[in-house]
Amino acid sequence: AKEGAEPGAGMSKMFLMMNAARVAVGVQALGVASTAYLNALEYARTRLQGAHITRGRGDQGAVPIIQHADVRRMLLEMKAVVEGCRALIYDTVSLLDRSRTQRGTDEGKALEEYFGLFIPLVKAHVSDMAVHVTSLALQVYGGAGYTGDYPAEQYYRDARIFPIYEGTNGIQALDLVGRKLGQDQGALVQRFGKDLHATVKALAARPTFEVDAALLGQGLERFNALLGQFLQWGLKGGMEQVALSAVPFLDAMSTLAIARLLLEGAGLAEDALSGVVAQGPECH
Repeated sequence: AKEGAEPGAGMSKMFLMMNAARVAVGVQALGVASTAYLNALEYARTRLQGAHITRGRGDQGAVPIIQHADVRRMLLEMKAVVEGCRALIYDTVSLLDRSRTQRGTDEGKALEEYFGLFIPLVKAHVSDMAVHVTSLALQVYGGAGYTGDYPAEQYYRDARIFPIYEGTNGIQALDLVGRKLGQDQGALVQRFGKDLHATVKALAARPTFEVDAALLGQGLERFNALLGQFLQWGLKGGMEQVALSAVPFLDAMSTLAIARLLLEGAGLAEDALSGVVAQGPECH
């Protein structure tokens, strides 16, 4: 370190670089997953194979495979995953943007630390979902997708590196449960819970979202129960259980965060379709 440098400055810069790289991996993963979905969607619209299930046996006319229920199921799952991961990334980086507009204030510092809570989610969950989505895309293509004639196999191979580099996803999960959850005496994860509770309350006031609000509320309750279990393991020296459960915990937290964002988006869409001009729920 240079003479007169602030203690820990080098380490701070290293983490700044690593955090940026890990968010970038999430963005890469989203890009590959999104294009895999769009290519699979286009292929399903043009590939003719088999008669529709509701037609009589005498009708042998082939239909585009997007008319087959299981293909539509895969495509809708891919779309939901991609849109959810996109929302997670946008919402996460908005925290950093907002922290910079309030630089030098307590809230600016709090937002920057809160941003750090979501980095493992962006890197690990989005990269895992990219592998899942590109695998589904390959399934939509069928045997043709396994060949080099279509891009599906390339997307699948490209996606597989994302859970590995810039810190394996297992390491991201350990960072989340071993460092981020207890940071500032649990203030970050408490803010996460408060944000979710605020969304549950806002959605419960809308007649068309009562069921969704109840389900999100149940998810929050189960998440809090998981936090309590992790706390008990930590107090009793059960670090093996913590490490064993870290990846599923990260996945559960990511899924809950994405559910919140997609429901908020659905609320904004409902307002737009109803001709209501509204600001919508503020991100975090």
